[in-house]
Amino acid sequence: MDTYPHAVLGYRAWRIEQRQLWPLFVKDNPWLPGVNSAVCGNGASAFHSAPTKNCGCGFNLYHEFDDAFLQAAQCQGRSDQLLIGVVAGRGAVEIHRDGLRVAEAQILCFLDVLSTDELVISEISEIYQVPVFKRGKDMEDFLTALGEGDTAPKPVAPELRPCLSKREQRAINYKRIINTSYLTTTLALIALAGLQLIAPPLLTLTLTLQETALIMVIIAVASAVSIAVIEHWQQRQ
Repeated sequence: MDTYPHAVLGYRAWRIEQRQLWPLFVKDNPWLPGVNSAVCGNGASAFHSAPTKNCGCGFNLYHEFDDAFLQAAQCQGRSDQLLIGVVAGRGAVEIHRDGLRVAEAQILCFLDVLSTDELVISEISEIYQVPVFKRGKDMEDFLTALGEGDTAPKPVAPELRPCLSKREQRAINYKRIINTSYLTTTLALIALAGLQLIAPPLLTLTLTLQETALIMVIIAVASAVSIAVIEHWQQRQ
């Protein structure tokens, strides 16, 4: 594996198909072993290098592991073969609040933190010629050994990441409250339905499964509408 001096570190999730790593949501080109170079694919009129401001081209990486893990977890219903890795990026870099887009990217190591088959992970590790780690000291020591001092690949410092405005932070807090309320209510209704099946005489309030499902749909719609209103308000500010 090539060393990657003065690179920025990020996290990325892929789906595994045909012994290759593919982006999670789009049928784009698979990632290759070694250095990958980004090309804008937004049509023949896109005559610019990647990444560029106001365009989605470039390789997307997250600053934090938790964001890549959450994205992968949301895709587990679509594919059982998912993998998270640490990626070094260099060249042109677009820094965003949650992550970055880079012109060149190289996978440094994979993280065995999902339910993907270990034989599949081992095969991909051999194809891409990078090691596999659990999160922890072994991974940190490996990344540190890639360079010394300022030449070692490092994540983008928090002070260099764009900050949330007060309006954006309020909107995020409102969404969290709505999502938490929806999740809590949904779990309570599921528990209520389960108790009705297990011990119906103990409950004075009885709901049919259809009524329970209807309430859950109403709550989901109300949550979605509330979030849409918040986003509209945020854009108008």
